[in-house]
Amino acid sequence: MSLIRNVEGSELRAFLLAEMAHTVALQAAFLQRFGKKNRPTGENQFEFYREKVQDIFDTYADYDGFMDYEVTGEFEADMTDYLATEGENLIASRNFAAAFELGQASYEVLHEIDIDDSNGVMLTILTYITELWEEVMEFATAKDIEPFFIWATQRLNNKEDFFTEDLIAVLTNLGEEKLEFAPRIVKFADEKMQQIEAGGEFAYTFVLWLEIKLKFAANEKEREKVYQKYWDSPNVRNFKADILWEKGKLSEVEKLLQENLVIDQAAPYWLSEWHELLKILYLQMQDIPKYEGELWALLLVHNKGSESIFLEMKNHFGAEKWPAVKEKIYQKLADSNEIEKLFALEADWRLLLDHTKQTGNFELVLRHAEEIKAAFPKELIQIFTEVIRAEAKTADTRPKYQQIAQKLQKLKKITGGIVAASLLKEELLQKYPRRSAMKDELRRV
Repeated sequence: MSLIRNVEGSELRAFLLAEMAHTVALQAAFLQRFGKKNRPTGENQFEFYREKVQDIFDTYADYDGFMDYEVTGEFEADMTDYLATEGENLIASRNFAAAFELGQASYEVLHEIDIDDSNGVMLTILTYITELWEEVMEFATAKDIEPFFIWATQRLNNKEDFFTEDLIAVLTNLGEEKLEFAPRIVKFADEKMQQIEAGGEFAYTFVLWLEIKLKFAANEKEREKVYQKYWDSPNVRNFKADILWEKGKLSEVEKLLQENLVIDQAAPYWLSEWHELLKILYLQMQDIPKYEGELWALLLVHNKGSESIFLEMKNHFGAEKWPAVKEKIYQKLADSNEIEKLFALEADWRLLLDHTKQTGNFELVLRHAEEIKAAFPKELIQIFTEVIRAEAKTADTRPKYQQIAQKLQKLKKITGGIVAASLLKEELLQKYPRRSAMKDELRRV
């Protein structure tokens, strides 16, 4: 502290200006502490936040207003720093309406900017915004929330995009947090469902609005009306199963899930879901024969070759029974490509090698080369050689040549592989003399 006291005012200001130029969190903290008199309020506050977020974007955008993916990580860091610092300050000062507007302004600008989002930073930032809104809801009054509710419903009426689902989830959370909003959210959900049905399309958001109607139904009688009207929807039946489960009515859950198996017999995704729920249900009921039946049904049919189900079976049957159970699984899935993942899980490398020779799919063998090479060096050398030759035949870009070179490096590490790699390298250089990029990459091996 004595060091700061000894610094001249002009030097300290110059230092702060330099630091704030690239530290968004420091800018926000400085504004919160010293800029209150100049900070806009009311309608101007929303525009203030829009301009601030736009400024952060402009820092990393090029002259045409486009942001390359290489700088999106820094953009994400600055945005989350700003949202965290400003949001915390607004919540601490109980300025909840402004905290909502901070998120709203940020949300709008992020939907307008031109960005290469290959790194997925937009989802991270928008998730941060929804979390800010949900945190504010815990403390805000209905009066504070009202402008946000109007904005959110207008936004959902006018535009649907990749992040619509998150905004609907925020409204759902609002209905749970502030019960006075629940009837209005249900009314809005009704309107959206009518719009979708009138358009003759089953929009992906229809199910989300339908779940809101079920969640916030005034009573069980109203909820039952929704069940009856939309019983064809698996989501509706899934919702009812959850409600019955929460109430401990397990026999009714079982009856409903069995009914679902008949209704959705032509829908593989839902058949898998229902069998998964029956598996969990029977385990909870300690009906072990039925639980084991669902394990087998999932592994062999509805979630064929699932690694998680395979491991669950291993844990359930125990060390004594497992060898016989595993052998039965291998026999049942003998003609399936999914079995290769299970061989790898059990480190049954001999079986994996034999199966891949039949299928010609060596991906798993190459992935587990380090574990296989000590026991089966000759087989592994042969597989690497075949794969490299096949890849070289069609390779036409430097990245593909680099992949071939990487495989040659792995081949060298196998017992007897140094000679095999050297001979194969020379073979490729002679066979493809005009591929200069390939020569460059292979000579580095």
